[in-house]
Amino acid sequence: MRLIFNIHSFVDVITNSSSELFICDRKDISIEFINIILKELLNLYNNASGNELVYENVIGSVDIYTQEKYLNDYENTDNGKYMRGYEKEENIGKIFIESKDDNSIPYAFFDFIEDVFDSQRYHLG
Repeated sequence: MRLIFNIHSFVDVITNSSSELFICDRKDISIEFINIILKELLNLYNNASGNELVYENVIGSVDIYTQEKYLNDYENTDNGKYMRGYEKEENIGKIFIESKDDNSIPYAFFDFIEDVFDSQRYHLG
């Protein structure tokens, strides 16, 4: 038996690469504490999965969102026209946990980060 296909068009594969941002709303923990917990979580993940992910390649930064960063974000989004959603004045003073690169934070970490650090996740695309 012979099958013949008429090709109408070619389509590239579309992937879902994205960076993530978690906004921590807890006032009782420090940046240092968050880094310690995330490093330990990564060690557990590596041991359980056989991976060898390096913290510096997974987490981009853990930092406080300042007034200066807010104003810079606002200006760089055409004065708020193209904002991603996290650039809010109410987030000033909160701790931001950013992924290092697209898909660098394992999906298995998402719920943990959201629950333990009382954070909201923003998918930055």
